Amino acid sequence: MTNLEKMLKLANEAKDLIIEFREEEIRLGENILKEISISEDGLTIYVTEVYDGEKEYALEEISGMFLTEMRGWGPCSAQLYEAISMAQSEVESEYKRMNKEEYIQYVGGLYYMELRCEEIYVRLEQIEQEAAELL
Repeated sequence: MTNLEKMLKLANEAKDLIIEFREEEIRLGENILKEISISEDGLTIYVTEVYDGEKEYALEEISGMFLTEMRGWGPCSAQLYEAISMAQSEVESEYKRMNKEEYIQYVGGLYYMELRCEEIYVRLEQIEQEAAELL
């Protein structure tokens, strides 16, 4: 496999992980991802989101698109974990609105989302390293 093929494989994996991450976030609100594509050489991922518009991310820095959401910034806490924590603290009120199956899916989904989004973020960091080694 050539370096170009390896880079494209990493870029496609990163693209799929970004889509999955944003789909998991739907549990907390709307899907802000409008469009995502990769460059022909796999070095760049183009992301269009509802509020931020279109942005370009180099593959070797792709986890940076989730840095504030996952790790926070300065004294600010991580946005995703804060939103999940708030949703988890309100699960009791959701119990009264949902039937048994809906409630189990909702609560289980919140806890799954927290773990899966962390796993996605870590894998994106690994993709960065693998892409940097190919350059």
